[in-house]
Amino acid sequence: MTGLSISVRKTSTGISLAAGVKGSSHQTPALTYVGGARVYVVEASMGDESGNTDYNLGDDGVVVTDAQGRIVQ
Repeated sequence: MTGLSISVRKTSTGISLAAGVKGSSHQTPALTYVGGARVYVVEASMGDESGNTDYNLGDDGVVVTDAQGRIVQ
């Protein structure tokens, strides 16, 4: 994903998700979600990207759902 650094890892109880802006020294601590959770990356407008640069991160996002498909993050 251009502009974002996203890491999803399987854990013994579910998944661990860490996300941040590429090139930034600040990254949020990893969050853990129970088994069955799914992670979706949302890019609302591809027109603000060029090569490996995203000029507007305001239209990018990460959505996490639980095993029933309800949004939890």
